[in-house]
This record gives sequence, structure tokens and C-alpha cells, in this order.
Amino acid sequence: MNEIYQIAEILKSGELSGFRAAPEYHLGGRFVRALEDKFCEYFGVKYAIALNSATSTLHASLIACDIHEGDEVIVSPYSFSSSASCVLMVGAKPVFADIQDDIFCINPLKVLITPRTKAIIPVHLCGHPAKMNEIMVLAEWGNLYVIEDAAQAIGATYRNVKAGALGHCGIFSFNQSKHINAGEGGMLITNDDEIARKVRAVRNHGEVSDPDLKLLGYNYRMTEVVAAIANERFKSLDKSIQIRIDNAVKLTEALSQIKGLTPPITYAGCRHVFCTYAIKFNKDIIGMHRDEFQDKMMQRGIYFGKGYVKPLYLLPIYEQFGYKEGLCPVAERMYREELLVTDIVKDPDLDIEAIVKAIKDVLQ
Repeated sequence: MNEIYQIAEILKSGELSGFRAAPEYHLGGRFVRALEDKFCEYFGVKYAIALNSATSTLHASLIACDIHEGDEVIVSPYSFSSSASCVLMVGAKPVFADIQDDIFCINPLKVLITPRTKAIIPVHLCGHPAKMNEIMVLAEWGNLYVIEDAAQAIGATYRNVKAGALGHCGIFSFNQSKHINAGEGGMLITNDDEIARKVRAVRNHGEVSDPDLKLLGYNYRMTEVVAAIANERFKSLDKSIQIRIDNAVKLTEALSQIKGLTPPITYAGCRHVFCTYAIKFNKDIIGMHRDEFQDKMMQRGIYFGKGYVKPLYLLPIYEQFGYKEGLCPVAERMYREELLVTDIVKDPDLDIEAIVKAIKDVLQ
């Protein structure tokens, strides 16, 4: 793999990070800047800023959007922890809006805007875009920032626009489980000059690198090694996405014939990139609890994760806000009874027939 050669060259050069104290090094090394250029071209945006994780990127985006203590941010209860915990990181309050029961993204009809609401973080879960038209209308009405959490959705599209390029800014992940796996790393894209400037400052000790902003910065810098891996794997992104889509189409066609299983859907005008493949399980039709089905599939060596994640507001850290069970009934139902999630569609040699046979054997 070419990334091995690139890493070897970086190690030989000794330039493991392009960031230095001197101003000419505040934008990072050549691999970091090359990766940012690739994202600008791919998404057709003015700015792309690489950071050391998607969580750092979310935190930086909220600072750049001037979210602070006393503010509220609308978030999904059904996502990786940092989609909501980033709000805590700036001292604001995450306000959870329930999800749709078909694409598992924030339901715009469940969004409650108050005078304290300053932003919405829609998560494009599993690789399917949220209802961005409705979300942007809400944001315009409420004068809110929209920060797209597209960590699972690089390459997804909504009405011919790539996810992440629809709101005021979008964030992506290079974590182990994502389409571009560099181990860790994050990227923010935006067309907003001020957001870009502030995110760069947050990334690299802004109190020194851009003192006129009077902004406290962090060490959220991406190393050259991570950037080199991401650069190389970016080259095969479209091919990787197409493998997932092709596998998902075939698997969906087969599972559609099994009563009680509902494969993922794709809205008209959208491109689903299947970071994960989500199936809804109807225990009343099948006559078996989802958890029993999952256990039996695991015994056959086929991974179907049950429930995805516990609704985030049920984690102890959110007790301070008084959130209780029943707040988001759809998310709770998906977690407890209905949803099965797997990443098997990323396998270029996926044996659809074997999976379907195993499912039918379990359900007999």
C-alpha cells in the first residue's frame, strides 16, 4: 500500500508534524495541507481544516459559532456520544430532538426552538442525510447555526449537494470505523470566513497563533502520519462507497422478501453511503425478540449489533438536566426493540447468499 511508503518517507524526514511555534508553521505540514486541499475540491468549498479527531472538530465548530454557557443546541439522542457531549464541552445545554423511525436522523417536527437555542447539530446517521431542507428552514427562522455531523456520511448527497456542505459547516471522521480509516482524525469544511479562521485558531493555540481573536485555543493538530494515511485512502473513497452501495442494494433486495425485517431505505434525491447497514426488526411478526435473533446470528459468526446506542440523554452525565425515559420514544424503541446495525456491507467479498441463508435458518 502506498501509505506505507509515505509513512516511511515521513519517518526518514523526521517531520512527523508540520506545526511549529513560528507563524509560518501554524497551518501544518504538507500532508495536512494536501488533505485539506482534497476536501476543498471534493466538496466545492472554500475551506477545509484538519484536526486530530471528529470530537475535536465538533468542539472547535461550536466555539467558532460562538456557542457558550447559557446557550442551547439541538442534538440527536441517537448517535455517537460526542455528537452531544461537544455541547457540554462549551458549557451549553444539549436539547434532544427525537429521530425519525425510517432514516434514524433528527425529526424536524420534533425540534423545539427557544430564545436560548443557538444551533442545530443534525447527524447523518449510518450514511443517510437528515432532512436538511426542513432543518435549514428551521435554522433560518430561528437564526441558528447548522453544524452537520457527517462523520458517517462522507460522499452522501442531499438534492445533489454533498452532506457536510449544506449547513454553515460540516464535520467528518477518519476513525477506524469510517469510510476513510486513518485510525483517528477529523475535518471541518465551510464557506464561512469567520468560522474557518476561528477553527484554525482553536486547533492550534489561538491565544498565540491568532491573538487578535482573543480566543483560547487547544492542541487539536493533525500529525503528518495521520494525514498521509488519509490522503492515500481518500483516493479509493468513491470505490469504497460504491462497494457498500452495491452490497446494500443486493442485501436489501434479499431481505425485503423476509417478513418482519425492514431493510434501510434511501429517500428520493439522496445518496446513502452505508457507513453501517441498519435493519428494523419486528418481533410481533417474527415471533422472536430481536436480542435472541442477534445472539443466534453471532453464533453463526455474522455480526448484527442490537440497538446501536442507548439514547444519550439516559447517560448519567445528563442527569443534571433532568432528562428521563420517555423523552424520545422513537429512539428508545429503536434501542430496546427494533434496530440491528452491521457494517458487513463494506466487505468487497460479501457473501449475500450465506447471510440470507443464516437469517432464514435462525428465523425458522
